[in-house]
Amino acid sequence: MSYEYSSEQAQLDFPNPYRVENILWAVRATILLVCALALIFLARKHLAQQALGSFVVPVALGVGMMVLAAWNFVRIGQQLRVFFGRGQPAGLAPELDADKLGLPDGAKTLMQTVRQGALEFAIPSGALNGVLYSLVKDLITAPAYIQNVLQNRFANLASYAFLLLIMLVAMIFVWGSPIQSWVGAFFLALVVFMAVKPVSGSDVQAKVSFNLKQIVGLTLAAILGPVALGFLSHVLPDLEWASFGTQALIILVALAAIEGVFFVAVQRHIDPPPPVSKVDTQDNFSFNADPNLLMQELDREMQRNWTHRIPNRRYARVLPNINLGSRAGNFKGQMLEETQPMAPSAFKRMDFSVAKAYPRFFWLMVIDLMGVALTLAGALALVVFAVRFEPTSDWRPVLGFASLGLSLVAVGGYAFRSAHTLWGRFDFESTLTWVEMEGSFIRSKVDIGNRLQDRVFTEREVVNVENMTFRVWVMQLRSVVFGHQSHGSVTPRIITGMLSQPKEAEYLKNLVRQFAGEQSIVIAPTANEDARRMAAMGALNQLGAAAAPAAGALASGIVAETLLQAAAPAGVTPVPAAVEVTTPQPASEVVCGACETVNDSGNAFCESCGKPILAT
Repeated sequence: MSYEYSSEQAQLDFPNPYRVENILWAVRATILLVCALALIFLARKHLAQQALGSFVVPVALGVGMMVLAAWNFVRIGQQLRVFFGRGQPAGLAPELDADKLGLPDGAKTLMQTVRQGALEFAIPSGALNGVLYSLVKDLITAPAYIQNVLQNRFANLASYAFLLLIMLVAMIFVWGSPIQSWVGAFFLALVVFMAVKPVSGSDVQAKVSFNLKQIVGLTLAAILGPVALGFLSHVLPDLEWASFGTQALIILVALAAIEGVFFVAVQRHIDPPPPVSKVDTQDNFSFNADPNLLMQELDREMQRNWTHRIPNRRYARVLPNINLGSRAGNFKGQMLEETQPMAPSAFKRMDFSVAKAYPRFFWLMVIDLMGVALTLAGALALVVFAVRFEPTSDWRPVLGFASLGLSLVAVGGYAFRSAHTLWGRFDFESTLTWVEMEGSFIRSKVDIGNRLQDRVFTEREVVNVENMTFRVWVMQLRSVVFGHQSHGSVTPRIITGMLSQPKEAEYLKNLVRQFAGEQSIVIAPTANEDARRMAAMGALNQLGAAAAPAAGALASGIVAETLLQAAAPAGVTPVPAAVEVTTPQPASEVVCGACETVNDSGNAFCESCGKPILAT
C-alpha cells in the first residue's frame, strides 16, 4: 500500500499486503499456462490422424486454460502496486468542500456515535447464526463485513458437511450394486449445482444454505432414492465405467476443506471487543467579540495540526452567525473534522516470513497453497485426459479426468478468491475533532474617552456574549477498509475503535478561551502612517492651545517646524525649514509739550494727559 502525496514524504510508503498472494497466484497462472501448452501439443496427434473432431476437444481445453492463465496474470498486474491517493480512503461521512457550510445527515450520525461513545452492531438472526455466534464469542463486535463473510462461509461449511453426510449414507446402501454409479451421478450433479454459486459468485455473497424443506427432501432422497433406483435397475443404462461418486466425493471434500480453513482464517481477523471511550471537555466563558472569530482561530489550529500537510476531512461546519438586524439573539456553531487517515506500519516488507509469523496472514497463505495444489491436481487430470483420449476406442472411462480436472481448477480459483477477501484488509488511524459552541449575544455601544476634555476618543458597537457553552471532543479512531478501488470492489470505511484524547481536548478548549479573552473592544490606530498623523495632530493641538491666550496668529514657519518634529522618527532631529526673519525698524517719536510723555509720531493726542500734540 502506498501514499505518495509528494516526493518528500517517503515515510508514507507502506508494504503491499498482496505480495505473497501475487507470488502464489503467479504459480497458479504458470501451472495453467503449462497445462494449456501441453494440451495443445498433445492435440497434434489427432491432427496427424486427420481426426479434426478429436483435435478440437483438447485444443478447446488448452485455449480455455490459456485464457484463465492470462486473466490471472492481469489480476497480478493490478495488485503489484496498491496506491491510495488524495481523498482515499473514503471518509466516514460525506465531505464538505473547503468553501461550503452545512450539517449533512452522515455527519449527524457520526456525531451521535461520538456523543454516545458506543459503536452500533447488527443483531444476528436465524438458528445457524445463533450457533455461529455462540462458537465465536467476539464476532458480534467485529466489522459488519467480517460478520457477513463469516456467516456466509459458515452456512457453506454446514451445507457441505450435511451433503457429505447424506452422500455417505446413500453410498452405504448401494455400495457394490449396479445402481452405485447412478447414485454417484446424482450427487455429482448436486455438488456441481451447489458449487456453481460460490465458485462463480461474488466474494462476499458466495453463500449456499439449505432451508428446512430442502434438508428433509435431501434426506428422503438419500434414503429412498437408492431403493427406487433398485426397482429400475433393469431399464437404466449401464454406468459402471463412470466414477461419478468418486468425483463428487473429491470435489465435496475440497470445498469443505477450503471453507473449514477459511473459517479459521476469518476468526484471526476478529479483534477483541473494540476500545471505546468518550470524554467530552466542556466549559463556559464570556467575551466581547463576534463568535466567528473563535471559528477562525479553530481553523488556524486545525491547519497547524494537518497530518503531513494533508488537509483534514471536513464533515460539518456551521458558523455561529450573528443577526445584523437584531440587538439580541442566540447562536450555535459546530465543526467536525478528521485528519488524513494513515496506515500503521507493523512491518516494512510483506514476505513469507511475515506471513508465517502473523496468524492473520498465515491461514490466508494456507488457503492459497490449497488453491495451488488443487490447480496442479486439476491440470494433471486434464493432461492425463489428453494423453488417454482416443476416439477410435472407448473414451468414456477417461471422460472423468476431464470433468474432474475442470472442477478442481475451478475450486482452486475459489480458494484464491476466498483468501483475497481478507488479504485486502487496510487498517487506518486518524483523529476526529468535534467542536460545539452555543450561547446568546447582546449588542451594545461603548465609548472610550471624554468628549469634553479629550481631543482623541473612540466608540464601538460591541457584541457581548455571556456564559457561552463550549464543548470539545477529540477522538483517536481506528478504522478498516476491505478491498481496493483498483479491483472495483471496496467497502465503506468502518470504525473499529474509538479512544478519547482528553489532553488534546483540554488544550483546544484553553486555546479558544485564551483567544476569546484577548479580544479588545477599543478601536485605536495601529499602522505607522496612523501614528505619524496622530502625532502631527497632537502637536498642532498643543501649539494652538499655547497661542490661544494671546489671540495671535501662528506664523507659517512655526507650523511647518512643528509638523516636521511630529512626523520625524524618534531620535532624529528635523532640519528646520527656512523662515524669512524681518528686523523691526524703530518708529519715529514725538514728546508731549504739556507732560513731556513720549508718544508715537502717528498719535494726535497724548497717551498720558490727553492733550493735543503739536507737531514740531
